[in-house]
Amino acid sequence: VSTQSTGIDMKKGPVTTCCDTADEYVENKNKNYEIIEEKTMELKKLWKILNTAMDKRGLLIEEALKYVTFMRDMKEIGRWLDENEKYCQATDLGDDLEQNEALCEEFNKFMVSFNDTGKRLEFI
Repeated sequence: VSTQSTGIDMKKGPVTTCCDTADEYVENKNKNYEIIEEKTMELKKLWKILNTAMDKRGLLIEEALKYVTFMRDMKEIGRWLDENEKYCQATDLGDDLEQNEALCEEFNKFMVSFNDTGKRLEFI
């Protein structure tokens, strides 16, 4: 979106200069001032149309970006939920202290990931 604005901004100077020069010709009633006035009016009209179209397109692009970002995040979270559903439904609790401690450590890591994902859902 900013690239579009920058491109338009780069042209603003020459367009403004051209219109200012044309306005001087018309004001001083220089040779062919009627033609210059007509062409300047057309130029200003087209410039206004271009700026309006650019603003509208910029908003549409921003909206599209929000949508695709949201859909990407939802897909990623859905994948995370699918992967971790099996873990949460597992019934293995370990047969000895060592296995149980390993499962506790694994569970703590899962909880960190779970909380991070929950925060991300709140953000979305």
